[in-house]
Amino acid sequence: MEGQNILTLEKQYGSYQQMEILCSELGATIARDYEGSSLDALRQMVIMQMGLTFLPSLYMYSEIHQPQGLVVRDIEDLNLHRTHVLAWRQNSPNRGFYRQLAELIRSLVKTNLAEAKLSF
Repeated sequence: MEGQNILTLEKQYGSYQQMEILCSELGATIARDYEGSSLDALRQMVIMQMGLTFLPSLYMYSEIHQPQGLVVRDIEDLNLHRTHVLAWRQNSPNRGFYRQLAELIRSLVKTNLAEAKLSF
């Protein structure tokens, strides 16, 4: 990846700092002139040959069914991750419902996204 131009989301996105660290470790450069406002914008910029990008596997699995114009590769030993949470107040009168909702979400993810290389 050394010397490659990496496209990222804008600085206010949580993944931006991860990309800065990763690019520093890999010897790549963040393309600051072309920051994307969405994952789909990054995908379109890659198709227009403006650089490379890192996309979450869930995005790839759910949105890119036929990656025309893209070459998609897993990078061995690259441990990037994002955490999603369902949070509620401890004394919420709906806490029983929220616990059931959390279990339903876990079940749906395990059943429907097992092929997406996700961890939870």
